[in-house]
Amino acid sequence: MRRRKECPYCGKDFDSLGIASHRAACREKTTANKCSEHPYA
Repeated sequence: MRRRKECPYCGKDFDSLGIASHRAACREKTTANKCSEHPYA
């Protein structure tokens, strides 16, 4: 079983969203573009 890669900023799963759509969703949720510093990006 594969471990989910969760975003440290918003807790969402990277694999299901894809990095580009994840960044957009995280930016909406956090009102800051912290996802540009993603360790998995």
